[in-house]
Amino acid sequence: MSDSSIIIPRLQLVAWEITRGCNLFCAHCRAASDGVHYSGELTTGECFKVVDQIAEMGKPILILSGGEPLVRHDVYEIGRYAVGKGLRVVMGSNGTLLTSEVAARLKEIPLSRISVSLDFPTPELQDKFRGQKGAYEAAIAGIANARKAGIEIQINSTITKLNVTYLNDLLALAQSVGACAFHPFLLVPTGRGKGLESVALSPQEYEKTLNWIYDRKKELGDAIFFKPTCSPHFLRVTKQREKEERLSGMASKPEAAPGHLGGHPGGHHGGHPGGHPGMESITRGCLAGTGFAFISHRGDVQGCGYFNVSAGSVREKSFVDIWNNSELFNSLRDMDNYKGKCGICEYRKICGGCRARAYEETGDYLEGEPYCVYEPVASRQAVSGRHANGDSHSLGTNEVDKKLLNLIQSDFPLVREPYHTLGEKLGVSEDEVISRIKELKDKGFVRQISPVFDPRRLGYRSTLVAMEAPASRLEQAEQLLIDHPGVSHGYERDHKFNLWFTLAIPPAGEIAAELRKLSDSAGVETVLALPATRLFKIGTYFASDDEGIGSTGTQFDGALPVEAVLSDLDKKVINGMQQDLPLVREPFGMIAKQLGMSDEELLVQCRSLLERGIIRRFSAAVNHRRIGYTANAMTCWGVPSGKVDEAGKKIAALREVSHCYERRTNGSWPYNLFAMIHARDEETCRKIADSASRETGLASYVALFSTKEFKKTRIKYPV
Repeated sequence: MSDSSIIIPRLQLVAWEITRGCNLFCAHCRAASDGVHYSGELTTGECFKVVDQIAEMGKPILILSGGEPLVRHDVYEIGRYAVGKGLRVVMGSNGTLLTSEVAARLKEIPLSRISVSLDFPTPELQDKFRGQKGAYEAAIAGIANARKAGIEIQINSTITKLNVTYLNDLLALAQSVGACAFHPFLLVPTGRGKGLESVALSPQEYEKTLNWIYDRKKELGDAIFFKPTCSPHFLRVTKQREKEERLSGMASKPEAAPGHLGGHPGGHHGGHPGGHPGMESITRGCLAGTGFAFISHRGDVQGCGYFNVSAGSVREKSFVDIWNNSELFNSLRDMDNYKGKCGICEYRKICGGCRARAYEETGDYLEGEPYCVYEPVASRQAVSGRHANGDSHSLGTNEVDKKLLNLIQSDFPLVREPYHTLGEKLGVSEDEVISRIKELKDKGFVRQISPVFDPRRLGYRSTLVAMEAPASRLEQAEQLLIDHPGVSHGYERDHKFNLWFTLAIPPAGEIAAELRKLSDSAGVETVLALPATRLFKIGTYFASDDEGIGSTGTQFDGALPVEAVLSDLDKKVINGMQQDLPLVREPFGMIAKQLGMSDEELLVQCRSLLERGIIRRFSAAVNHRRIGYTANAMTCWGVPSGKVDEAGKKIAALREVSHCYERRTNGSWPYNLFAMIHARDEETCRKIADSASRETGLASYVALFSTKEFKKTRIKYPV
């Protein structure tokens, strides 16, 4: 611990879920509220005591939140009592209960500001998202009533793939209703919001959105206060953009830096419906436990509403004691505790990463922010140093790491305590296994550990796609593919068809229509769809020891998998398991709890999905280049139809081949048999391809080496 790593806490905002009850059923609700009445909520008297304790801490802004705070009958008494104690009181609401009478009573408190949640700029879309017809019109009327009563209005919008294209419209709507502030909230998938994971923005889309917000903020000036929330890395983006502008001579008059980037007052965890202080007063992205606290409807104190770890209960200890002495908050205040890339990032003091996202993704709130694309300088320097030493892909001499990498690719145990089982095989402790996997992830050897689903068994359509992209359009085309949720692998290859990617679309979609949209958006004229017609091998395992010079996978007789009949339980488990396995002692138990089932029930169902071929394998996805397989060649032969079966099976038997398919041809691409060959260098790849050609009697082939990997991920298949 060093003095420079310690954040001195200064309580600035308290978001208080005074009730979990709500009159709506919103798709993103972090509280998963499903009714107006909840038992065990703090009484009026208990609320007054909590206000007294908060007032002892100074004068933080108090955000009355929910649920929907207006369903609580004594909200006016609580508000008046807090104001009487010298606190500035604001409210987060869905706006639908803000009648003119309610607005007048809130003004009498007096309430300074109300934030109202509008996620879509049209009635039809807003009503669907909020789970009630008429919600949009009621909210718009409520905003008008509040403004007429003399209360400031702030508009909050939770941003996902569903509405990111409406950001400009939402900003315009906020201005048209007379709002003084517009806060787009970047989704933290907790509560019912967990069901929106499939439409959450990717890290690349987050980065793009934050840069768009930076540009719009500069354009707007003082017209409206505009900042993203639940996006601590916006401060990093701001610093980077300002530096770029200074260096290029484009810097304009300095403007106040964004204020608190924490919570959500409208049924989430309390944003900042108050003023907007500059950098001199609020200098950090994630304020959980350092400048921000959340109190639940039953008195549990948390870092924020999305951060489902309790620091203590106000029914057992005073708020002052919890704030000053809780183990949770003190651990958050020492940046030397941070792990992953957040722990070494030069922006950690102003950003800090979202602790709630880290917890939801890994089960460890001190882990790295999973939605940040930035690579810290220290990490890049470490990689650069390994390159300089000729060891950029080496695991060194650590035999335990090598064996562990082999095991988690080929034999990951589907048991209650998988890391304990792995430890027994390796002769090390469970904690050491977890620690080693974390380190392998941090160093880029392991991407994730999760099931690999067969999209065809889930009813999805998939294809390999080739694009001939002009150099002027290459970057734009790649960004479109990075942003597309159905693209799992994307490479530049050394051929006139220079962009290759795999595309999967839901059962109701059409591949041809999707490719037309992609080609039109990218400005690319020539696009080839090359769907598989027969399957001979799929499944990648890259041995990390010196003798493991290839890969092994599951071989097939040529028939493509067909769509499976899925039960409701199948669908529940499939949707719930499409995440990186948490690095905790009972990771399946953590996911099972989210799904409302026991860990044994979950494991039985996973094994069943595996046996039925719905899950291809449960394994780690690794960065094969980091392990040492720096060359991969998509090798293609033109094979007469009568010889495809024999040739396909022979090539699939090679351990250096990870994938082998027969694919449909067309006039621009005459090759029908595809194999992915991996080796430590291009020369070895060519030798393997030559040998395969001789063994099969195939005279000629093309080998397309990847020159750039711009996307590789396990995509999600909601069912």
